[in-house]
Amino acid sequence: MRNATFFIGSCLVAVFCASALGKSQDTCTAVQAHAAEDAVSIVSSWDDLYRKFLKYRHCDEGSIAEGFSDAVAQLLGNHWREKKKIESLIKKDAGFRAFIIRHINATLLLVQLEKIAQNAQENCSQGLETFCDEIIKAVDDARKDMPPRSATITAPKPELAPDITKPH
Repeated sequence: MRNATFFIGSCLVAVFCASALGKSQDTCTAVQAHAAEDAVSIVSSWDDLYRKFLKYRHCDEGSIAEGFSDAVAQLLGNHWREKKKIESLIKKDAGFRAFIIRHINATLLLVQLEKIAQNAQENCSQGLETFCDEIIKAVDDARKDMPPRSATITAPKPELAPDITKPH
């Protein structure tokens, strides 16, 4: 009986410690959010994005998420030739693969989405076909979530003020 009590107590301590450790990674502090925002504003490569994903994924909300989306768009649009690097990272970490797909969204510009879709359709290499299909689907979903072009907001034309410099 004493061994069973000790075992149950040890399990409870382990569960408590694991949940306490997990909570610290789930919460993004103000300091981390500021650092994440700075970090995601400049992403130079897939390795760089992956490091920032690992470090700041728990801060992936709001403007930080938009920064991640822009970084994903820049890399998928302009660094597609690094397909082997993308392939190795998404095979190593399914969470990173999901992260990339999640950040192809309606916060991106239409021109970015079109470039991403073009790369996925025309430059997909063997071994990445499923990933390219996921990219194309994410682009299609993002396009559907975008407001129609006719819904763009235009500034009202300024009314002409009377010219007070000329006498009437």
